[in-house]
This record gives sequence, structure tokens and C-alpha cells, in this order.
Amino acid sequence: MNTPSNTIEEQIAERLQRYLAQVPRLGPVSVRQATLIAGIRIDIDAVVNIGDLQYEILVEVKSDGSPSVMRQAAGQLRSLRRSLPDDANIYLAIGAPYISKEGMDVCKEEGVGCVDAAGNCFLSFGGVYIDIEGNRNPQPLRKTVKSLFSPKSSRVIRAFLLDAQRWWQVQEIAGETGISIGLVSRLKRKLLDEEFIVEQGRKLRIRSPKRLIDAWVENYRYNRNTPKEYYSLDDASTAERRIADYCNQGKIPYALGLFSAASRVAPHVRMNKAFVFVDTDPHDVAQALSLKPVPSGSNVVLLKPYDAGVFYKSRDIDSLMVVSDVQIYIDLKTYKGRGEEAADFLMRDSLESSWRQGQNTANAR
Repeated sequence: MNTPSNTIEEQIAERLQRYLAQVPRLGPVSVRQATLIAGIRIDIDAVVNIGDLQYEILVEVKSDGSPSVMRQAAGQLRSLRRSLPDDANIYLAIGAPYISKEGMDVCKEEGVGCVDAAGNCFLSFGGVYIDIEGNRNPQPLRKTVKSLFSPKSSRVIRAFLLDAQRWWQVQEIAGETGISIGLVSRLKRKLLDEEFIVEQGRKLRIRSPKRLIDAWVENYRYNRNTPKEYYSLDDASTAERRIADYCNQGKIPYALGLFSAASRVAPHVRMNKAFVFVDTDPHDVAQALSLKPVPSGSNVVLLKPYDAGVFYKSRDIDSLMVVSDVQIYIDLKTYKGRGEEAADFLMRDSLESSWRQGQNTANAR
């Protein structure tokens, strides 16, 4: 078992030796650290025998396992390989404290292996195949990733997700989202590091909408908004209309959310409960419409948004404002009960198809 005194290199070397030793047909495994090969320092050098052949696994250890670092390290390893004899059985791999599935996918794409201190591993050489995923990061999520999904920053995420085919300039994103060019520029760097977006010239576009929204869900909670529970004598549909009328008269921004919104764009789960975002004190709306606060058994939920970005790209459906599919998805995905089921249906029925169409349109240009 690793102890806190183990260095990252030692932990990765131990993992590598353990996994290789479990492959039945491999001979003894020899693992060295900090060795010189062709005058170049190698963090970990593992030697194994497969039948009459000897393979050498060279591991470059990085302190950060983000996708962009993995891709850069793969390029460095290929440069190293060119300095070694062509007939040597060399396999290249990258190590890090933690490598996400996205980071591992980059390694597979680049044709190199990887292993981390958390126990994730991908090795493929000489008929040996080891693929271990799903071990969680033992350390808290990096602050740089968390900051991508703070209230103002998430406005940029919305813009990318809701216009997947568009190539954006920094100034355009700032104008679209109402945040400063300086903040957009800082977020751009983080998004590129995580390979959530790609850059061509000075324009940016989302790389993988599904991966980006999944990362947001991991850093999101439905009750980041302020939900207040009420009971109405009206059914959910009537209550939604009354709330909308009240907000329209008072020029209060509002939009249906969660199940109320999903029932209008991708009906799947029935729920006799109204969910409405209101950009005002929910108590004022409830008082005006005679909604009774209740600790349980509510059929109306009024939500004070954590940020005005919640209303971004809301649309009129049957004379009711409805939040974007992206907002519906992240709220349902983190809502208790059948929210996740409804979110998954929305993803299959609406979001993924719109993203595919958008990316195909962009690629055809």
C-alpha cells in the first residue's frame, strides 16, 4: 500500500510492476527509476520478457494528467523514440497522479500507454493488453477545472454547448455572455488545456459537447439555485400559466425548468409538479398567487436562479418561456428521483442529435 511518503514516481512504478506481474505469460519484471537512456533521463524504465523477446517500457511522469498535457507528453516520447535503435522493442507510456478517461483516450489516440497513481492503466504491446478505468481521483478536483463552472464562467460553457457549430472569437463570446474579455481569455486557456475546445487561427469551437456537459454535471448541483416548495389548488399546468402571467405583467424574467420544461421538448417522465425559474423573490410570487409554503407534498417549485445565465437561450413554447435544453439537462441530471432518467432521454432525443447536426454542418463548410 502506498504511503504519503511515496513519490508519484514510486507509486506509478509500483502500480506498473503490479499490473505487469499479473500477466501470466510475462517473465520477471524489472523496474528502475530515474535512468539514463541515450543520454536522456527516463522517469521509469520497466523491462519484461515475452517468450524470447524483451520489451522495454519507458514512462514519462507528469504532475498533471489533463488531456493537453497527455498529448504534449506523447509528442515528447515520440521524439525520444526516434533517438533509440529502430530494432529495439520499446513501448512508450505516460504517468501522472491521476489520468481521467479523457486523458486516457488521448493516450490511446496517440498510440502510447499510461498509468496513474490512482490505479488507472492502459498498456498494449507484444500481445499484452491491460485496460483499467474508473478509479477515482484521490485528490480533490483541480481548482482550475472547478473554476470553469462557476456562475459567470458557466455562461461561456453555455455559449459553446448551445451553438456547437460556431467558431467564436474571444470578443464575440464576451459580447454574447456579458462577461469581460479578460475572463473569457483566461477561460479559453483552461478550456484548451482540458481539450474541451479547439482553436484555429483566433477562433474557438467546442471539441466534444458531451464530454463538456458531463464535466459540468460533475461540478453542478440542482440546489445551487434556491428552490422554494409550495402547494397550489391548481394543477401543475394551470399553475405554470398563472406564474407566467404574473411574471409577464410585472416584467419579471421567468422560464419553466426541469420536468415542466422537459415535458415540452422531450416528454418522457410524467410529474404533476410545476418547476419555474423566477428572477425575483419566490415568496413575492407565491404570496401574489396564494401558493402555500409546505415542507413536503408540494406541487409547485419556484427557483431563484444562481445566475442570470440560467435564462440564456430560453425560448417561447406555447406562449410559455422554457429554459434551454442544456439547462434542463444539468438540472434533471442532478435532481433526486427520476430526474436522471428524464435527463438521459433528453440527451438521446434532443441534445446529441442537435450537436451531431451542428458539427456536421460546421465540418461541411
